[in-house]
This record gives sequence, C-alpha cells and structure tokens, in this order.
Amino acid sequence: MKKKNRAAQRGNQTATLGFDHLFLSAIRAVLAAAALGALLLLGVTAIAFAQDDPEPLVRPLGYAASVLTVLMAGFLTVRFHGRRCLLCGLFSAALLLLIFAALSLVPAFSSAAALPVALSIGMHAAVVLFSVLGAYLGLRRRRR
Repeated sequence: MKKKNRAAQRGNQTATLGFDHLFLSAIRAVLAAAALGALLLLGVTAIAFAQDDPEPLVRPLGYAASVLTVLMAGFLTVRFHGRRCLLCGLFSAALLLLIFAALSLVPAFSSAAALPVALSIGMHAAVVLFSVLGAYLGLRRRRR
C-alpha cells in the first residue's frame, strides 16, 4: 500500500514538471556548463601554451572544450529536469546558440565570421546534435 502511495506521489510530482521547470532547468544547466566549460578552456589553453609551438593545438583543443561544454549542458539539463530528453537537449542547445550569437557581436570574439557558411551551419547543427546526445546520456534509466 505504501509503495502505491509513493508511486502516485511521484507521478503527480513529475506531471507538474512543465515547460517552466524545463526552461529554468535549462538556464541553470547552461550556466553551470558554461562555468565548467570556462574552466576546461583555461585548462586546455594551459596545455596548448605549455608546448613549444601552441598554434597546431589551439583550434582542436578549443573545439574539444566546446563539444564537452555542449555535452555537459545537455546532460545537466536533463539531470535537473528529470525527463524529456529531446526537449532538454533542444532547450539547452537553443540557449547555447543564443549565447554564441551574443558573443559573436563582441569584436574580440568575431573571428568566427571568417568561416565558410557551410562550416558555420555544420558547427551550429553540431551544437544541437551534441546537446541532444548529452541529454540522452544524462537520462536516468530504470534498473530492472
């Protein structure tokens, strides 16, 4: 009897997790992932500049740090929200793309404008893909 009541309470609790909770979860997760990504970027920058010639390592390590940050954003969004893996990934990707768009307006970060259009579109699509993948990896699975 107690198990049924607990299950019913959990069912009611998860039924109330709507889009407002999803949006707040995505904001919290993206901010946390951005902070962790900044630390990761500092680490890979230190690794690159510890080499004699850091030039060949800067872009690959920067892209790797970006991919891990996007994965973390999707992962943390679904962990904070608890369900709706695809929507969590899409919400966090949309927030990240808005942040990237805002950063592209800053002159110091506008070097990405020199990329070809096809590559830029592919990179934006990769943000969505990796965010959804991170959300899928963060989804809690039931044990059998």
